[in-house]
Amino acid sequence: MWILILPMLAQVPEVRTVLDAEHARAAGVAFLLDAARNPSPRVQQRAARALGRLEDTTYRSALVPLTRSADRTVRQSAFGALAQMRATHPFAEALAGERDGAVRAAIFESAGRSRPVAPEIEALLQRGLSDLVPEAREGAARGLESLFRLNRRALTPSAATLDALRAAFAANTSEAFRELVLLTMIATGGVDDATRALARGDASPQVRRLGVMSSGAWMDDP
Repeated sequence: MWILILPMLAQVPEVRTVLDAEHARAAGVAFLLDAARNPSPRVQQRAARALGRLEDTTYRSALVPLTRSADRTVRQSAFGALAQMRATHPFAEALAGERDGAVRAAIFESAGRSRPVAPEIEALLQRGLSDLVPEAREGAARGLESLFRLNRRALTPSAATLDALRAAFAANTSEAFRELVLLTMIATGGVDDATRALARGDASPQVRRLGVMSSGAWMDDP
C-alpha cells in the first residue's frame, strides 16, 4: 500500500502526509527526510517529531540543521527528537545561544537522555536547576532524573549536584519540579533529613508520597 502512496506524498508535504509517512515506519523514512528539509516550519516540526519516534540515531543528521531553525517550535521539536533517539549533540553550545526557555528545557531533557554520557552533562544540568525560567528549570530536573535513572549502575551524583538538588527543592514550589528532584535524589540515595521534612509537609500529596517513600516511615496523612 505504501509503495503506491509515498510517491504521491512526496509531492504534497503537508502535515497530514507527514503523519501518514510516520505511520508507514521504515517505508516512510525517505519522505520524512525530505520533509525535514521543507521550508515550512510546520512541516519541519512534524517531520522532526516523526523521526524522533523512530528512536534511531541513523537519522540524527537530519535533525541537526533544525536545532538551529529560526522557529522556536522547530528547535524544540528537533531537541525532543534527539532525546527520543538518545543522540549526542553539543548541548552546551546550543544552550549558550538559546534565549527561549521552552527550547532550553528541551535541550536539558535531551542532554539527560543522550548516550554515551559526555563528562560535562551532569554539570550542565546542575546549572540548569537555577535557570531563570521555570519551564527550563523543570527541563533540567527532568534531564537529571533521566541521567541517573538511565545510567543508574554507571553514574553517581557529585556532592555539588546533590547540594544543587536540595537547594532547588527548597527554593521551588512547582509540584512537577519537586517530584522530579525527589525522584532523582531517591534514585541516588541523596535525600537528606531537611529535604525529607519539607517533602512530607508539602501541599501536594504526590510530593508527600515521595517524602514517605524516601524514609520508609509511616505518617498520618489525609
